[in-house]
Amino acid sequence: MTIDNETYFALVEERIHAGERVTIMLVGTSMQPTLCQGDLLTLAPSSSFEKGDVALFRYHGRHILHRVVDIDGDRYTMRGDNCLSCEIVDRKDIVAKLVDVKKKNLLRHWAVRWLGHKG
Repeated sequence: MTIDNETYFALVEERIHAGERVTIMLVGTSMQPTLCQGDLLTLAPSSSFEKGDVALFRYHGRHILHRVVDIDGDRYTMRGDNCLSCEIVDRKDIVAKLVDVKKKNLLRHWAVRWLGHKG
């Protein structure tokens, strides 16, 4: 069964708003080398976020998982570890905090980090 992103993340948000943790599989490379495609990420509801936290948020109709790099009141600056540009979002657009990671391929993960490659 295939499900579109909009429906998928609506279900993720529903579970998070119900106070549950949700595990998703990472797609994309914007958080490499910290997080790699295929890693299983556990997201949880949170009432507070700090610099350095990784969070799922809504941005221009998409859901993105990036790190909090700055906070100014209710405005959060987010950036992927493998990105040069940032996203600025309101606190209300942040859905959940990353609380656990299960690496898909731990050996590859550490090799990528050690070699300093982004692929």
